[in-house]
Amino acid sequence: MKQLLALLSIGLSTTFCYAETLDFYIGCVGSGDGSGIFRSTLDTETGKVSTPERAASLKRASFLHLSPDRKQLLSTCKLDTQERADGGMALFSIAEDGSLTQTGQASTHGSGSCHVNFDATGKIALAANYGLGGVASAAVGSDGSLTTVSYFEQTGSGPHEKRQRGSHAHSIYAGPENNYAYSADLGTDSVFIYKMDTASANLTPAGEAKTPPGAGPRHLKFSTDKTHVYVLNELNTTISVFERIADGQLKKVQDLYTLPVESKNDGITCSEIVVHPSGQLVFAANRDTTRGGGDTIAAFRVAADNRLTFLGVTPTGVSIPRTITLSPKGDWLIVCGQHSQALNVFAVDAETGKLTQTGEPIPCPRPMCVVFLKE
Repeated sequence: MKQLLALLSIGLSTTFCYAETLDFYIGCVGSGDGSGIFRSTLDTETGKVSTPERAASLKRASFLHLSPDRKQLLSTCKLDTQERADGGMALFSIAEDGSLTQTGQASTHGSGSCHVNFDATGKIALAANYGLGGVASAAVGSDGSLTTVSYFEQTGSGPHEKRQRGSHAHSIYAGPENNYAYSADLGTDSVFIYKMDTASANLTPAGEAKTPPGAGPRHLKFSTDKTHVYVLNELNTTISVFERIADGQLKKVQDLYTLPVESKNDGITCSEIVVHPSGQLVFAANRDTTRGGGDTIAAFRVAADNRLTFLGVTPTGVSIPRTITLSPKGDWLIVCGQHSQALNVFAVDAETGKLTQTGEPIPCPRPMCVVFLKE
């Protein structure tokens, strides 16, 4: 009997240790009470997501990023101003119970702030403005304040008559060594490069890398070995792979589609790209702007030289996947269905890249972005 109880105890203990509930935040842009930052949990054994609950009220919380120590949350926001340059970023402290308290806010000196990013120290906040086409940096104070330090209007245009009449900075990221920042600009077919001073939070223009004409770079991610950059191009549904070379510069080595070539059409655009923690897989989201049900997630195999091979696509089960997010271990993927107003969860096969939907989509007011509290 004692042996049986001991075995049962071990089994229960093993099950308890394996199962885990992960907290995550959702940036939402719904109307009324559907606007702000929401909070939910993911059961890592079943993939079940709890009903999202609002954690903070905020206008235009379309993108979120957590500080390296996971104690602060940075969000895009809309400032209460009549000026055209209404873009902003807001900073929240995270309590032990996961509740949020806003501690700072700063102007991004543009309209339509659409992306934010912390540097590796957590002392610099970066932001991109889609509307007026520029990027900003702010110093993060020890008291949780935000003070804008630098702002640059990016210039240029592209061949797309409606979407590339001028700059549309869509994202900005601190580089792996934390000395350069990279901004994907949809309107100019460029990745703008900035030297980043970690002491002052100041940015200085340091170069530019070009994607194919009309590509429309939107977001980017670094390879796990930090030697390459995967740039997701919204307008022509491609990924441009760049090698990182001296002085923060980029050298393009590959372009490939995020769709089977035979199924490519003008109604599909790209939205988000993620790299699996193993470094062996990359996923990208395709949005069907015609609402025709062609929303998919593309999977790619990463070769030893960091070039990509297209594996195939999986339907998202929701309309207009604004972003996709992998859980910290890479075993789950959450899709933000902006038009469907729902989240969808997929189990990830780390060997093959196969995605399997775990259940029905979870209602959520216009979800735009998900970030997990735990790394």
